[in-house]
Amino acid sequence: MCIRDRYQAYFTVAPNMGYDICSQRISESDKLGLDLSSLRKALNGAELVQPNTLQRFTDAFTDCGFSKDAWYVCYGLAEATLLVSGENYRPNSNHPTSKRVRCGRVIGEQRVMIVEPKTHRPLDDGSIGEIWIQGPSCAIGYWNNLSATEEIFHASPADTSQGHWLRTGDLGFLQAEHLTLTGRLKEIIIVAGQNHAPADIESSAVDNHPHLGRAAAFALQNDGPETLVIVVELTREMTRLHRKDFGTIDESALVRWVIRSVTEDHGIKPADVLVCPQGAIPRTPNGKLQRLACKEAYLNANLKTVSQSHPDD
Repeated sequence: MCIRDRYQAYFTVAPNMGYDICSQRISESDKLGLDLSSLRKALNGAELVQPNTLQRFTDAFTDCGFSKDAWYVCYGLAEATLLVSGENYRPNSNHPTSKRVRCGRVIGEQRVMIVEPKTHRPLDDGSIGEIWIQGPSCAIGYWNNLSATEEIFHASPADTSQGHWLRTGDLGFLQAEHLTLTGRLKEIIIVAGQNHAPADIESSAVDNHPHLGRAAAFALQNDGPETLVIVVELTREMTRLHRKDFGTIDESALVRWVIRSVTEDHGIKPADVLVCPQGAIPRTPNGKLQRLACKEAYLNANLKTVSQSHPDD
């Protein structure tokens, strides 16, 4: 973000991780001359919104004129020509039983239904299921891909005659006409018969620890029941320190901290925790976490861990 006096920007938008990167990398010298007082809308969407991210960014940039009232949390996807729901963020809008942030009321003429993914049965308010969308903002299908168009854009709820709906592949729930996103259907973690959102586990793994940055959580199914694996990255500063003075990181202490935090918050004990330098977890070109790619790299032993790092890397 380079918003200076001469631009007087009013509006900006980024995924949650973008605001985290700003908070982590900004230096006091970088803040000199930075004026965010003209910013009236800071949209946070495209991935799960984390309340700790909003607080860290606010704390980092309040002295630059950023106002917490500028936060606007939202949900959308390209297949619905982007925006589906949104609202100004207030801390008390969090879902009371979790760290999740609700993404506002459905916008315009769009309709949202929460559906049980396997049976296609519509669910009641407060129940987590797949988010389905219907309305004039939805696209008509994928270019030259009839099978995917039929599966994604022509879904029909069970026991209803409500026409075609768009399956988002995202999980969430409606409560008092507000939509809350909980994760991706294909990334859900099931351990001991209980569903867990990876982002909730990842938040428990790294939040409130000064030396840990991002994390990726996924389940493994071998001969027995599914087990939980967590990959955590060091912060940028700790990665630099580790490369400069190899061996300074107490990896076992970090592993114990992650296991204890996740077990206390979710009642499941990770079977394996890997500590990696910053940048080890696969990401998309725009920086979004790739959990399935991380799982594949883990299975193929292609993740660089702290114990494998070298000061000259």
